[in-house]
Amino acid sequence: MQQIILLEKQMNNVSKKLELKNISKEFSGNLVLKNTSFEAIGGEIHALLGANGAGKSTLMNILGGNLLMDNGEILINNSIITINNPRDAAFNKIAFVHQELSILPTMNVAENIFINKFPKKKDILINKKKIYTDSKIILKRLGCNFSPETICEFLSTGEQQMVEIGRALAENPNIIIFDEPTSSLTKNEKEKLFDVIINLKK
Repeated sequence: MQQIILLEKQMNNVSKKLELKNISKEFSGNLVLKNTSFEAIGGEIHALLGANGAGKSTLMNILGGNLLMDNGEILINNSIITINNPRDAAFNKIAFVHQELSILPTMNVAENIFINKFPKKKDILINKKKIYTDSKIILKRLGCNFSPETICEFLSTGEQQMVEIGRALAENPNIIIFDEPTSSLTKNEKEKLFDVIINLKK
């Protein structure tokens, strides 16, 4: 299951809008997506469900900048955007929480959250104070009880996934993609994850 969460609140009574129009993708002559379209409005949660090979992950990886589409358009607020790589996706306020965890186990929580975008002071030095302050805010938002200074290898799988989500939130996204987020979680961790998703929606 993939879930797209749009976090942007309504402004001037106009909801933020995401559109994928007529997306097509082929791998070695195998047509995986054919004129596939999708639409979502700010504040909504969507789940894409289907059998293996249906093209769910392919569509999400195109939106997240990990794959290039062969044909089609992606629009945000009725404007066509170009996504050629994950950096383009991040520029357009799209974050991707992958199924496979990419936690660096010997680094602490705060360092993992900001690994892609360390705040700097004097444009040279890493601002460690800001990393820990901002990490505490993100962890509180996610309902996490562990410290930003905790080394990640001592966290459970569910807690590590919260760190991954925290890394996505550090980018201040309007859209978050979750790729099969419950596949390796316990029942309690799944319930916690869905609580987090609902709170992000709010």
